[in-house]
Amino acid sequence: MMRSAVLAAVAVGLVAACGGNAPKPDFEVIPSTYELAREPVLPYTVGRLRRLALIAPSMGYEDGAWRWTLQQSDSADAIAGFLRDEKGYEVVAIVGTEGDEEIDPCIIPLAGWAEDAEVGELPSAELAICAQRLGRDLGTDGLMLLWGGLPDPDIGAADLLLLAPTLGLSLAWTLSKFEGSFSARIVETATGRAVWGSSAAVGGLSIAYVTTLFRDIEPALPAAFEAR
Repeated sequence: MMRSAVLAAVAVGLVAACGGNAPKPDFEVIPSTYELAREPVLPYTVGRLRRLALIAPSMGYEDGAWRWTLQQSDSADAIAGFLRDEKGYEVVAIVGTEGDEEIDPCIIPLAGWAEDAEVGELPSAELAICAQRLGRDLGTDGLMLLWGGLPDPDIGAADLLLLAPTLGLSLAWTLSKFEGSFSARIVETATGRAVWGSSAAVGGLSIAYVTTLFRDIEPALPAAFEAR
């Protein structure tokens, strides 16, 4: 009797650790870079997308004009480290600009859709093709899209609010640049479906938000489940 109780307690603990207390979604999460050797006993969802690329769209002022770029920063490095060391994911790429490198034109509309998408929502056929192509090029199961940032002392709130409509920026993005907040969404590269999302406020010049932002993401499915 005691042995059964102990085993039951261990099983409950394992399920909780892997997100088993969350309701199971009514859709299947599909990895792109591997096939399963066997189905895991625990109900993994986003954790099946064990190989991720981080993509952070950013609006920057350069050569007298505002334009979209991709930012590669210490924040992205901190996020990659947390996902790798604490959650077991493989961050195979941090997509950012280098020199005069042009960003893939489909990233911005994909990010714009994902920012407001509900978990489980599918994108348009065009954006799904974009996600699939990015996944093939980067060798990933999922794309983690990041928004926001630490407060920029060189940009005032009034300036951003005035610029937002002319640049097609959402109010949420505009306020995040001033107040300091981060949001993240993961879309699977197999279909472009939004499978996970989180937001966190930033207090001061700190990257402590990383723990808050990704605290509840389930661990990655162990590589032992991959077919060899």
